[in-house]
Amino acid sequence: MRGLLLFVGFIVVLGFGALMGVQYAGLSIAKISTEQERLGLSDAPVTIVHYYDFLNAGSRRMYGQLLQLRAQNRNVNIVIRPLPQYKQSEVLARMAIVARDLNLYEAFYNRFMRMELTDLEQRPEVILSGLNVNGQYILDHMYSRKTDMILKWNKFLAWTARVSVPPALVIGDEVINHDALSVREINDKVEKLARAQ
Repeated sequence: MRGLLLFVGFIVVLGFGALMGVQYAGLSIAKISTEQERLGLSDAPVTIVHYYDFLNAGSRRMYGQLLQLRAQNRNVNIVIRPLPQYKQSEVLARMAIVARDLNLYEAFYNRFMRMELTDLEQRPEVILSGLNVNGQYILDHMYSRKTDMILKWNKFLAWTARVSVPPALVIGDEVINHDALSVREINDKVEKLARAQ
């Protein structure tokens, strides 16, 4: 009996260690981005990962805070990763992901975050008609295997960081699952990490 308890304890400790390793790896990998997923300088000393949903009020507030942070502190790299929670949010995320192929990901991110929610609830064709883009290309590739894989990858990275719903920020190894931090508090965390490097 004692041997069985030791074995079970060993398995629990091993499993916990593996889970922590996965979380640490997920936090590190989430910071790697393509140029289109990045706001700021790739060689900035600190990277923040922003998991967002275009229709989530907290994500929209966090967007405004991140814009203010970038205006105050150019030494931060912000990686933006969609984590849609609603069907229409996924449609919007798919449009933005395909816009990466046209080097328009940041433009779509900025535009969608600034649009009225009622405007974002329209059909993709209607939304795209108001933008100066190759709408047909985006419509043709929204449900491609590549787009599916990017969304699944973001969900996996969010899961490893223990992010279940947006908005969430990953600053260093800290995961913040809310939008209650002020720009000053976020900047303080960034500056503390920059000094530590």
